[in-house]
Amino acid sequence: MEVGVKDKILTVIAPLKDTPAEKAGIRSGDMVLKIDDKYTSDVSIDEAIKLIRGDKGTTVKLTILHEGESEPVEISVVRDTIKIPTIDTRCARTASSSSASTASRPTPHSSSAMP
Repeated sequence: MEVGVKDKILTVIAPLKDTPAEKAGIRSGDMVLKIDDKYTSDVSIDEAIKLIRGDKGTTVKLTILHEGESEPVEISVVRDTIKIPTIDTRCARTASSSSASTASRPTPHSSSAMP
């Protein structure tokens, strides 16, 4: 999942498609309050990513506050190998149209973490 800091809170920018985080119910805009028993207010993004990542088959417990909700929930996510798709950028032009496929890269305030 891609995470960043929004209003000084570790926030999910986007769960990657077909990953354990997405399947567990993690959504864009979710605030990550704790990773296992560690409060995220005490860690950097890089530290948070290290805590979220782990050996395949192990579980990480995330305390999440879904956007628009008032009570946090604990979500257990079983770590897995994440395949990041390769982006093929091409430009196809015809007399009436053109198209391009691109991907954004993480900014200094965001990063991708697995699950």
